[in-house]
Amino acid sequence: MKNASSARRVAMICLGVGGCGGGPSVVDVLISDNPTMVLEKVFTVTLSEPAALAIRCTRDDLPEEVHLVESTTSASEHILRVQGLVAETDYSCVVAPVGSKRAVPTEGGFRTDALPASVPAATGITTKTPGAAYTLMPHQRLSEGSLDILLVLMDNAGAVRWYYPIPTEGYADMGADYWGEGLILWGGISASAPGEGAPRLVSISHEEVYRADYSGASAYEYHHIAERQPDNTVVTLVEEGDFQIHQLDVETDTLVWSWQVAEHTEEIAPRADANWAGVMTGDDGTETMVVSLCEDYMVFGIDMDSGDVAWTLGEEGSLTLTEGDYPSCQHGLGIDGSRILLYDNGASPTSRAVEYEIDAAAGTATEIWSWTEDGWREPAWGDVDYLGEDRVVITKGHLPAFGDGDGPSSVIEVDRSDNTVAWRLDFSEETDAIYSADRIDGCALFAETSRCAPLAERLVALSEWF
Repeated sequence: MKNASSARRVAMICLGVGGCGGGPSVVDVLISDNPTMVLEKVFTVTLSEPAALAIRCTRDDLPEEVHLVESTTSASEHILRVQGLVAETDYSCVVAPVGSKRAVPTEGGFRTDALPASVPAATGITTKTPGAAYTLMPHQRLSEGSLDILLVLMDNAGAVRWYYPIPTEGYADMGADYWGEGLILWGGISASAPGEGAPRLVSISHEEVYRADYSGASAYEYHHIAERQPDNTVVTLVEEGDFQIHQLDVETDTLVWSWQVAEHTEEIAPRADANWAGVMTGDDGTETMVVSLCEDYMVFGIDMDSGDVAWTLGEEGSLTLTEGDYPSCQHGLGIDGSRILLYDNGASPTSRAVEYEIDAAAGTATEIWSWTEDGWREPAWGDVDYLGEDRVVITKGHLPAFGDGDGPSSVIEVDRSDNTVAWRLDFSEETDAIYSADRIDGCALFAETSRCAPLAERLVALSEWF
């Protein structure tokens, strides 16, 4: 094999007992870097005759980590990408033709380069089985005056597996979610230039495959959120005099629903713009757009059919709080049926994650769960999401530029069955500011067998070819 990044040839060794003759064999393998990221290798493989292809790359210092990629198309040339690697690490690989005839594999390897200085470091601590394998976060060093934003994805130990420099400046209080099929959704960058914060989809290989271009998109100032909804639409917030909520159909690049605050100021009397919005679907199929107003200490719901404000949650809101405390300057909500999670920055004496049950018909809200830890006090940024079953993910988005909080930034997975921390990720520097986090399953992203049981089974099935 030959590695294009270092221009050195690695010995290519036939692994077949009878030499390189007989069935399909590997004629040439070129391993090249993704020029925008050191954690991906591109294999260009030429075979002696058409066949399918599989590549197995084992991490030398951690042999249980095996990357397995395949092309099931019979062809004489294949291009495959090995992704989710670790920087400054050696990997040993086997490239194997797969087909009906006896195939002859070949072996070689590569070493990944060092990460750029802009990529942060963190340490993961696992006390229970984590509910996911990877974490995606928007990162920024605001205290250093930088408006550069980096999307960074780490494994549960804190090793960086992917990163992406956002191609526009602004603040990292924004949306960043895993879309699926190797795509990352990002957008809603606060203080970005008009049109630059529009929702986009970028592949793991850094190829932009979608940028919102619906009518007016190039002129809007986006902020705080670009979040995928259960129906695969995206909700984002824009400013045009005052704030608006936009719901986009990505497939058709059209605006399917919008709402403007200027038409409803008497009902919600906002002093500042919104920082989060998302769709709540009732048991009867009715849809309510839930909106967070941090500086007003208010969350409210909009009837999406009529556009009317259906309810407001706050000290002077329409919902009666039957138990618990009202939220204060909340961020990063999550929705599950009639329940909402809030990152309650202004709670006293510490910030907290809190869950409410909303009964709009009865006109009530009930606090049903909350969690905090000693010293947690963050006046801005942060996020909380449902992870499934009893797990909740809390993003402590420490902002040292605000001169408050107990940093550094952390992502915490809480088991609500007993309110214990199942896993946490602590950033190493006080200057590491993050806004939100999206936890991702091991089988959903990167073809690595130790984090995905079905892929491990596939590796066993391919053993006769390797």
